[in-house]
Amino acid sequence: MSFFAPRNRIGARLFRQAVLLALALSVVFSAVLTAIEYRRSAESLRKSVELLEKTQHAGITAALWSFDRQQIAAQMEGIRNYPFISYVAILDQGKVIMESGARRERYVDVRTVTLSTEYNGRQVPVGSLYIELDRLLILRQALATAVVTLAVQTTTIIIVMLFAFMLFERQVTRHLVAAATYFTSLDIARVKRPLHLEKPHYGDEIDALVDAFNEMREYLAVAYQQQGQAQKMEAVGRLAGGVAHDYNNKLTVILGYAQLLRSGGLGQEDAADQLEEIIKAAEHSRDITRQLLTFSRNEAVAPTRVDLNLLISRAEKSLFRLIGEDISLRMALSPDLWPVRIDPTQMDQLLMNLVLNARDAIAGNGSVTVGTENVVLDDAACGEIQGAVPGEFVLLTVSDTGSGMDSETMEHIFEPFFSTKELGKGTGLGLATVYGIVQQNDGAITVKSEPGAGTVFSVCLPRFSGEGMEADTPPVSRPAAPGGTVLLVDDDEAIRQITARMLRHSGFRVLVAEGAEEAIGICQRSGTVIDLILTDVIMPTMNAGEMIPIVMPHQPKAKVLYMSGYSADIVEHRGVIGAGASFIRKPFSLETLREKIGQVMG
Repeated sequence: MSFFAPRNRIGARLFRQAVLLALALSVVFSAVLTAIEYRRSAESLRKSVELLEKTQHAGITAALWSFDRQQIAAQMEGIRNYPFISYVAILDQGKVIMESGARRERYVDVRTVTLSTEYNGRQVPVGSLYIELDRLLILRQALATAVVTLAVQTTTIIIVMLFAFMLFERQVTRHLVAAATYFTSLDIARVKRPLHLEKPHYGDEIDALVDAFNEMREYLAVAYQQQGQAQKMEAVGRLAGGVAHDYNNKLTVILGYAQLLRSGGLGQEDAADQLEEIIKAAEHSRDITRQLLTFSRNEAVAPTRVDLNLLISRAEKSLFRLIGEDISLRMALSPDLWPVRIDPTQMDQLLMNLVLNARDAIAGNGSVTVGTENVVLDDAACGEIQGAVPGEFVLLTVSDTGSGMDSETMEHIFEPFFSTKELGKGTGLGLATVYGIVQQNDGAITVKSEPGAGTVFSVCLPRFSGEGMEADTPPVSRPAAPGGTVLLVDDDEAIRQITARMLRHSGFRVLVAEGAEEAIGICQRSGTVIDLILTDVIMPTMNAGEMIPIVMPHQPKAKVLYMSGYSADIVEHRGVIGAGASFIRKPFSLETLREKIGQVMG
């Protein structure tokens, strides 16, 4: 499971935004508080001055009347000690006769109080009391109060927000991260484990989200299974249509020629030609079966050292007949080509499918070019070929002058059952089989195409530097010597009849058994000596793996040759026969049967 690490966490973002908003509000609040504090201090000072006028007026007036300087100085000092009063003076007709404090030119409010006393029934002025109020000092005190308030508020906000951040991280963020990690590692094909968060179920928004997702998960699982089943059924239908079409064509050929032969009246040469057509149709049907098995990875392969140029040259005539007269086939084979390691049959299939695909892309006249060359792929070249690794490769190219493909089509051409042909005119397995063969042999394949500009398929197969039998060396045939007794065991009557005829035609005495029980009875008869047991592997009541241990004590010198429509790998995997047992794959030709019996009997 991969860990989901968001770059911009919600908690951190909310913390930053909340702190910035709180700081902005605190600054505004402090500014308002400063203004309020300034007005409050100014109002308090005004009331203090009015109180001074009432309380200090009589004392100062009496001191001035008697001109008691000491008393006047004491009175003035008392007034100046009041908050925010920076300067006090006694004026006589505008002249300063006594003062206390320092005068300021700016940021002061001035109050002047006339001092008078009663003499002979009338008020006699004795001077003026001059007071300066320091507005700057009032402002500084208001600002100091606001700054302290701002600092306390900011500290409180940060502490509260940190606590809220940690709480949010614990109760929200970590669960969101866990959910995101679950989502990123989710495989829609295997949605089995529900989303579960390590938290009590409070029935809150997160629990509602989890419940909603788990419901959606179950719905997706069901929908995915239904879609997969629908796709499988569609694929099987397309495959069945294509395969049935091909088989019906070949069966038409086989039945038609067989009925002509049965009707008689044909010359020996005509009969031989028609038999050859029947053989070709049967071999083509066999190739269809092998293509299906190769695609499903059930076909046994025997990779060996192959000269690709030689293999292509041998297939050239067949390819000419395959593409038809309207299309020219060109060869561009590089000399001194490196060998590759691949099953020759697989290589034939790969080449045949690519050439067939090129032929089908050409409407009317055109050309198909098959080329080979040695290439060394570096990191840059590997970046252009999906699945390729640096190294030495043999490059096979098949290009055509056909209609080409758009990018959307190229994205699907290697998918099983995908075909641009009409329904029933293709199985959709050709290029999928090519892709499977390339992958099975550690190669890489790429395609380049544009609508109207043709197509180029490039197959890279690793250079083989080991030793091994050259694929161009024809196998040595060891036909079976005439004579000997063969016990043929098969539950299919048609197989028994044709195989018995082939064996008798090869000079063998044939005993036929419909099943394992009958074969056991034949082997137990006294005086019966069997040289070879040719038996089907899978039979209804008892398979060959169970039958052979029973009959061998009665026929200790008999050799055993297994046959089946399944590959040897499949029957070995099922435990029916042991590894390394002699095996021949159905369908087989007369020559193949003779050769295999010769190998088994030595």
